[in-house]
Amino acid sequence: MGKDDKKEFIFKDLDREGISVSDPSKGDNYKSSAIFPFYAKHRGKVVIQAAGNQYTEIDITGPPGYTSSVYYPLMFWLRRQGWKTEKADESIDVSPMHSAYYQLTMKQKEDLEAKVKAGIASAAQAVSDYELLSHDERKYKEFLRYYGYRTKKENSGGKSDDDDANELDLSDDEDKLAKRRDAHSLKAFFIDQVDAHTGDVSLRNIVQRWPTIITDFMRIKDEHLDIESARAALGISKAEAVVLVTKNKLYQEWKNMFLPEVKNRYSRIKGLITSRKKSIDEYKDWVKPYVAKHQLIKDSMSDSGSRISRSTSFFAAGGHATSNVSITIWIWRDFQPQEFYVPPGEALAYKKAAPDDDWTRKNLIWHEKHGLVASYPWITDKWVDKRIEEIKSEWMVDFRHYYTFMIVKFFKSNIRFPDGFELEDGIFNLNHILMSQNVLLVKLLELKAKQYQFEKYINDLLGVESDFLEGKKPIFKPGKSFQMPFGMRFLRGAPYEPTFKDRITRAYLIPMGRYIFAPIVARIKHLSGYGKG
Repeated sequence: MGKDDKKEFIFKDLDREGISVSDPSKGDNYKSSAIFPFYAKHRGKVVIQAAGNQYTEIDITGPPGYTSSVYYPLMFWLRRQGWKTEKADESIDVSPMHSAYYQLTMKQKEDLEAKVKAGIASAAQAVSDYELLSHDERKYKEFLRYYGYRTKKENSGGKSDDDDANELDLSDDEDKLAKRRDAHSLKAFFIDQVDAHTGDVSLRNIVQRWPTIITDFMRIKDEHLDIESARAALGISKAEAVVLVTKNKLYQEWKNMFLPEVKNRYSRIKGLITSRKKSIDEYKDWVKPYVAKHQLIKDSMSDSGSRISRSTSFFAAGGHATSNVSITIWIWRDFQPQEFYVPPGEALAYKKAAPDDDWTRKNLIWHEKHGLVASYPWITDKWVDKRIEEIKSEWMVDFRHYYTFMIVKFFKSNIRFPDGFELEDGIFNLNHILMSQNVLLVKLLELKAKQYQFEKYINDLLGVESDFLEGKKPIFKPGKSFQMPFGMRFLRGAPYEPTFKDRITRAYLIPMGRYIFAPIVARIKHLSGYGKG
């Protein structure tokens, strides 16, 4: 697949290699990433910019637990400062030489795998039983409809809306059943499934002697139980009448015996179906915690990039007891740029600019090549609408035009020496990014997709349809999808700031570094004891 055919969410990778730190006005001459030319093309409709001096790594080393005593207080402090914090990824790698830690992690993962497999096998068997029972239920329901039974909804003229409205009403009286009885279908079933097993005297085997005998059997009435009446009514020979009357008596006997048996089996199967359906839900709920725990113990070696880097890492030296933990946290907070002399141009359209406008949905969510749907093809319009409402109520309560978004990566490495001495090293990687509200909304929508991907993964394992996938994928027609508010028609690239030079650099990135990025760096240094005697 060529480069132009690659389908992936354009804002999926916001590492320094994935996002440009240069002036968007340079256009497509700067080829560092796909984000840069996209931003340059759509200036004013989207803002995503990283400052070159707001990226750093802080490396601290100490005894076991030292870096964790920095990480957790930092997370609590960030929340107290008004930041929203969510974990985006986590992985772990433990050397077998570190036997104590290895037993606590990798052995636990193996035990979880065994429990998950057992749960999935039980659930799969329950699903198989459920499908077989459902098939039998449909067949017996069909037989009962031949006898004249109808659903409660049909009996009420379509007015019943109870939970069991589509179930058969087995309380109908004989008069109603007789009027609706499908004698033709019952006789056809009798010929194919009952009489066919009587050998040489079956109707199918003696049709060569009387070619119309099956048709005559279909015409014979229930009351034709003597030879003369049958012969006179059907206009057939006495020999054929003897056979048909005999078959009719057998049919009447079978019909009367078959009905109560079908009703009993139908009722028993309905109970078993309810039980099996409940079992599927129980197995699913039972296995979910184990799958969740298993997923949380994500082996870093499962990622190709981690495997490649580990092969040349000085830390992963063979024969040493080592462990690595990698955690990625997303933090964000609204940001209001400083305006010294003029009112912000975008303020004129503040009430008009919505984070989920048509342009955002078309280009950042539903674009088949670089929208969110490119990385998560299972999302639907209903799912997106519900998640956007959740984001608005949980993570973006008071909308602002701009937000600061920081990717905090915490790498913790432990090593245990042969003499028992242990050492812990922690790296805090901070990447600070300016975002317009629509970019943050879609990025948080990606976080929601990560959460529901896990739910979909469990449902796929169990063979159960995901109940949150209702809806469809909207198709946007080519053409303009963003309507410029009247007050913004004389501004460039509304509704967001289009001018990179001076405006983005001075009014946005510089205050971000001074009042947001620098205090977080200082807090990490303070918690780690940097500068203390």
